[in-house]
Amino acid sequence: MTDITELLRRANLCVSSQGYIHKVTGRAADEIDKLRAELEALREQRRWIPVSEGPPDSGVPVIAFVEKVYGGNTRRLRAQYAAPKTLEQSPECEGGEYDEETDAYYCKEGWYESNEFEETHWRIEGEVTSWQSLPPAPEGE
Repeated sequence: MTDITELLRRANLCVSSQGYIHKVTGRAADEIDKLRAELEALREQRRWIPVSEGPPDSGVPVIAFVEKVYGGNTRRLRAQYAAPKTLEQSPECEGGEYDEETDAYYCKEGWYESNEFEETHWRIEGEVTSWQSLPPAPEGE
């Protein structure tokens, strides 16, 4: 199948003596190339990143795809990854790891639900297989 931009560029060469059509076909081909580049950037931005390619930065909220959670189901959860000794937690909370060197408690390495208005971020017991960045805020906000 021939690409539409290639057809427009060929048409542009065929009618280059007629200025108006020449400008229209050239601009159309350029606009299509620009839109394709924007689409590719959006696809990359919304791509699910396999955990095997690496986790997100520690403590950054993302959307995590979780398998085998809540009775074997799959879920998309707002979550954050905790690298070792990066996210402090209260000494009163259970399940943390104490570090004598810094005299602080840290979340164990792993994935946690990232709750906006709760102080508790529950450890995800299922298998996080991939993640993606949160979408940007709506334009104008």
